[in-house]
Amino acid sequence: MTTTPAVLIVEDDTDVRELLRRRFSRSGYHAVAVASGEAGLAALEWSRPCLAVVDIGLPGMSGWEFIARFRERTAGAVPVCVVSALDPPTDVARPNLEGYVTKPVGSRDIQHMLNIIDSGGS
Repeated sequence: MTTTPAVLIVEDDTDVRELLRRRFSRSGYHAVAVASGEAGLAALEWSRPCLAVVDIGLPGMSGWEFIARFRERTAGAVPVCVVSALDPPTDVARPNLEGYVTKPVGSRDIQHMLNIIDSGGS
């Protein structure tokens, strides 16, 4: 297990996943990048992230389902930022999120996610 703070990236698009992995790595984080919700939950066995960055349109388990399971396993103590091509939901049944970024992801979006970490998710 690494002592460097980890960011869990759950994104099925290879280009977006790699962009996020590189940007968080350059910012000093151990970026754990996976392509599915199932792999993201498995990563929790060996990594405790300080932020989860989650796409909603994942194969298999949806991003919303992943977030619900992730919140259960982390007792809601880890902030979550959604990265999606979809507009933010207005449905009150969706989980509370610390951030929502609409694709394409830019430098300001990455900075927003880093600010979530710096603020402790609030």
